[in-house]
Amino acid sequence: MKVVVLGDSISEGIGSKKVNYIPYCEEMLAGKCVFTNMAKTGSTIQYPCDHLSEIINEKPEICVIMYGNVDAQIRANRFKIQHLLPKRYRVGGMLDPRAFYSSKWYKRIVNHIDNAFRFVLKRWVIFLQGTIQLVDINTFRECYELLLKELLNNGSIPLLVSTVYLDDSYFLGSSHEYEKYNQCIKDLSTRYCCQYIDIFEDLKNSVKTDGWNRLYAHDHFHPNKDGYEFIARKISAAIDNTLVSSDR
Repeated sequence: MKVVVLGDSISEGIGSKKVNYIPYCEEMLAGKCVFTNMAKTGSTIQYPCDHLSEIINEKPEICVIMYGNVDAQIRANRFKIQHLLPKRYRVGGMLDPRAFYSSKWYKRIVNHIDNAFRFVLKRWVIFLQGTIQLVDINTFRECYELLLKELLNNGSIPLLVSTVYLDDSYFLGSSHEYEKYNQCIKDLSTRYCCQYIDIFEDLKNSVKTDGWNRLYAHDHFHPNKDGYEFIARKISAAIDNTLVSSDR
């Protein structure tokens, strides 16, 4: 069974090794599926809509879709003042916390300094320019629905994954927005008879019970290895369920 994965950095993977949930899914599914990762860091639901022909040409039998993490997030608006910022922190760079720190102590010190500078810079940008959301919920719904229709019309089975949970103290109250966008995804899953995989609530409950360090990296947004394994269990179970249904 061929599985195509669509999403942002949560799905493409982070760090030089591009750590993500796909290897865990492959192991859990014991060779039943071949995965093609078409996720792109920083992308929104508009990205797959602009690359529909490439996705369809892959002929996915199952398509794992995880958008909303970038779309719905409330972030500092750098667009009008990016020329005033250091190059590495302009649009495309990061103002949010680093996900990982170096294992070498002297680099780790630099990482901590960098994070502190990002914190101050982010609040300075917000003070000057306010906040922004990259994709409003109506556009999100329209693009998501277009993607679903194209996949279904071409014989692919979409699996709709919620956003992750994230730390509001780092991400300006974005969790409330995530809840709204997740409800949109859930409504579309009902309308088009697709499986909805809710990782938001499970991750939220994990944080309440065990804190951030169990499943999250330092930025309280990207999962750590245990977090990716946690997500993989949910996605693998949904794929397994799809395989069983298709064999009937």
